[in-house]
Amino acid sequence: MLYRRKRFGITPSGTALIWFDPRVDPATGQPYELGFDQLVLDAGTGTELGRLATGGLPTGLDNLMPFIYRLHMNLALGPVGSWILGITALVWTIDCFVAFYLTLPARRSGSLSLWERVRVKARAVKGIFHFHKSGAIFHSLAPARSQRERGNRTSADRSFWQRWKPAWKVKWTASGYRINFDLHRAGGLWLWIMLLVFAWSSVGFNLHQEVYQPVMGLFFDFPTENEPAEREPLPNAVPLGWIEAQATAERLMREQAERYGFTIEKPVALYRQPERARYHYRVKSSLDVGYAATAVHFDLYSGRLLDVYLPTGHHSGHTATTWLSALHEAKVFGLPYRIFVCLLGLAIVMLSVTGVVIWLRKRRARRLRSKSTDVAWTNAR
Repeated sequence: MLYRRKRFGITPSGTALIWFDPRVDPATGQPYELGFDQLVLDAGTGTELGRLATGGLPTGLDNLMPFIYRLHMNLALGPVGSWILGITALVWTIDCFVAFYLTLPARRSGSLSLWERVRVKARAVKGIFHFHKSGAIFHSLAPARSQRERGNRTSADRSFWQRWKPAWKVKWTASGYRINFDLHRAGGLWLWIMLLVFAWSSVGFNLHQEVYQPVMGLFFDFPTENEPAEREPLPNAVPLGWIEAQATAERLMREQAERYGFTIEKPVALYRQPERARYHYRVKSSLDVGYAATAVHFDLYSGRLLDVYLPTGHHSGHTATTWLSALHEAKVFGLPYRIFVCLLGLAIVMLSVTGVVIWLRKRRARRLRSKSTDVAWTNAR
């Protein structure tokens, strides 16, 4: 046989997916060229439905979706791509809070917010200098007060919500730039919760151990987990075969269902993980939200139970993570929520474009101020 079975799983549509690793050709010392690494079978009859090659660039429609999936998960770059997306998601998460703060109105006393004070000081330092021909005396023109500053007196008696309410609206009769600004600000506010959900869940997918779990552990309960280190297979030990492993997995899962009081709905996947000397068995259960995540790990050789993962109901950290993942992957609330997530993706594109437009406008204004200052200094010499 030219390949060894690595793991298999059952999709929601009822097909079985089996992953393969090629064996090494003793003549060349290189893995055999199989042309595929995934076999698709009918879960009921075992009839072969197709073969997929999930690595590399797409060569046709048969492996286009696997490539798009890897592109979404890690930019099709493996661990490096995961780090890139994880850092990007972390910046996005921080940006959610910064952007929310910038929409808040000035304090009722009429004084400017911290961000406004920084902007006014920067404008004062970079003000345009006017020089008199008769001497070296010059003065800095103080920046003009913004409409928001001029309205502080008249709005001092209004409630916080009355002063914040304009940030939630789009003034469609205003100039193009104002409409662009309102779309960016109001759109971000209305979608803020879901933007944060997608940003933070992305951190969880890509920087789980490094960032996500330490932060979530400050607010939620997580069990103490000792991730098994990779190790070489035992030289004289014989791993459990697939049939024996399946029987062991089913027995262990039934025992956990009785112990923790959940219902097993259907088996989903059985993975052999020789680098960790264990099997991974996952089922769909009454504890799952949207997707199958209830799992047990047991020893590759003895079948001894190593640990159990319960997605909800027992550790608040797992419950929160399960809901974040289900919301990110649109595994809950049916078709209406999937349509919403699709529209949310378009809205994120809109927020990105309008944000770039705002940045370019401010960048051009800064350059014009800098150029005017240089011209003023040149004329004074």
